[in-house]
Amino acid sequence: MIFELSVKCKNEKHNFAIVLQLDENKSLLDLHNLIQENAKFDGKQMASFFISDNYWTKGQEITLIKTAPGIFTMEEIPLNKYIAKKGDKLIYVFDFFSERYFKVELLKISKESAKNTKQNCLLNSGIAPQQIIIGQEITDIFDEFSEHEDQYDEEDLLNDDDMFNQDEEGEMENFADSEY
Repeated sequence: MIFELSVKCKNEKHNFAIVLQLDENKSLLDLHNLIQENAKFDGKQMASFFISDNYWTKGQEITLIKTAPGIFTMEEIPLNKYIAKKGDKLIYVFDFFSERYFKVELLKISKESAKNTKQNCLLNSGIAPQQIIIGQEITDIFDEFSEHEDQYDEEDLLNDDDMFNQDEEGEMENFADSEY
């Protein structure tokens, strides 16, 4: 049987959606690769699938690589193991740093054999989100600090008794006695 899967990301600036067609016996790794290819992501980044209920709650994790005993990898799991009926869902986390993900849902099951043994992308709309955004966020933080850097003198900071909450005698304050 052939599965038609919707892959959506509505939490981003652009409503990105793809509809993929895969044989039910293909692995989650095949689905991962197809998502990566159609989103134009760097395939070297970590990603995981999570089994999901109808409320998009994360369940069991299926990882790209073996991370611990008892954890399954994408290569080991066929699509039809956890999604077998219309409406079944998976969560595909593509950015662990910012907990960004795609919602994957089984739209249709076709009993016809694949006309082409290659997986297919039936629809690709919107603009895919940036794969990982933590680098930009860190750059923004450093840029913000650099803008105010001239206000801080390293020697003053190192010699500032208030920095470590010391009293006049150089003793550390007892935080248990202080009021909030």
